[in-house]
Amino acid sequence: MSEPPSMPELDALEAEVSLKEHRLQERNVKAKARQQELQRRETALMEKKRKLEAKREALRLKETIIFLKDEAQRPLSEAGERRPVASETQPGAAEDYTCRVRHQRVLEREAECRRLERELRAVETWEFAIARHEECLKEEDRNLAAATRLISKVEELEQDLLREEARVQKEEAVVQQQQQINEKTSASIHERDAHLNGIEAKWLGDRARGAAQTPARGGPGGASS
Repeated sequence: MSEPPSMPELDALEAEVSLKEHRLQERNVKAKARQQELQRRETALMEKKRKLEAKREALRLKETIIFLKDEAQRPLSEAGERRPVASETQPGAAEDYTCRVRHQRVLEREAECRRLERELRAVETWEFAIARHEECLKEEDRNLAAATRLISKVEELEQDLLREEARVQKEEAVVQQQQQINEKTSASIHERDAHLNGIEAKWLGDRARGAAQTPARGGPGGASS
């Protein structure tokens, strides 16, 4: 088995793990805060939409009231209920006065229509801005979901990397253990070979000495006359 890491290595490993945990916690807190902000903005947009619809309804009602008031007052104006004293004795003065009153009221109605058109354009612009804002909010929601998926994928890859590192360390420990066994076996073989070589050398030496001490057959004094 492999030796456990030293104290400095353990300190470095713990510091790395602590930093990783801190970063993941920060990203998680930011993601939750972003989600709460998106929910708050969505609620605000719905409230704005409700107010927008109420304002448009009020504008339509106001326009109707103005039109009805104008229709109700028109016969009195056309009848010339109010007459200038100087105009009563002049031929055609009543008709001229009625025309001026009607023309003035037409101008006022046109001005009111322009004002209503400006307000309606402002409301439509506001509605368009809200629609764009809602679309941006949806896009941000999609981006947040994509970022969340990416964070999950990174965390999965980190776990895979840790498992792969553990597997490699285990394989390295097995290889190191096998290498130690091979080294011990090789040393034992060398020791046995040296012992056998010593025995063989001793045997050869003894044999050589024995051959030198044995007399040869038929040598001097070895045969009768």
